[in-house]
Amino acid sequence: MSTTFCVIIPCYNAEHSIENALASLVAQSLQPSEVIVVDDASSDSSISRIQAFAAQHPKLGLKLIPLAHNKGPAHAQTIFHSFV
Repeated sequence: MSTTFCVIIPCYNAEHSIENALASLVAQSLQPSEVIVVDDASSDSSISRIQAFAAQHPKLGLKLIPLAHNKGPAHAQTIFHSFV
């Protein structure tokens, strides 16, 4: 049986925690087929940290969606549905 799943991570000013969240995904025995990080217009270095992590772990299939305006964490699900 083949199991595939996608992980969506809403992110806002998470420069101190986003790498730990992504590293947790890498450490899992069952890997997601896709990881989508929706950055909610962060004003810190979250985006550059996500990009660096994606470059170090290309098999993770990480996609970054940076939003121009802050819309709140629930908006990440809306973004996901526009991609499927």
